Amino acid sequence: MIYRFKDIKHVHLEVTTKCNANCPMCGRNAFGRVCPGLPLTELTLEDCKRIFQPTFLNQLISISICGAYGDPALATELLEIIEYFRSSNPNLEIEVYTNGGACSPSWWKSLAQIIEKKGKVVFGIDGLEDTNHIYRRGTV
Repeated sequence: MIYRFKDIKHVHLEVTTKCNANCPMCGRNAFGRVCPGLPLTELTLEDCKRIFQPTFLNQLISISICGAYGDPALATELLEIIEYFRSSNPNLEIEVYTNGGACSPSWWKSLAQIIEKKGKVVFGIDGLEDTNHIYRRGTV
């Protein structure tokens, strides 16, 4: 099936390959180290402004900022990127998927204020206090 640009309504975005965890089941992990050949990089606000023009953002219903190869919270300009998305499309559903092990409480509060009611943060928690560290290594 061929999609036309104007038909795109949902975007899955990977903003970084940086991560604070060392989860054994993660595709970025090779025996306790970052996979050889995986560059540690991230998108900047300027990258996102170039890639996601306001007219394109206005046609979107949702954007999922995920962490298949890195945790979004480690992207240096994540708050600014989400602020740009929100200012371009106030109705955009913004989802952030994270292990929740990085950043300060004030950073998380800022994220919540930017996302507002048209978004959510999904925390990847794999167990309770006595087991989470087995699967989400390097996080608390």
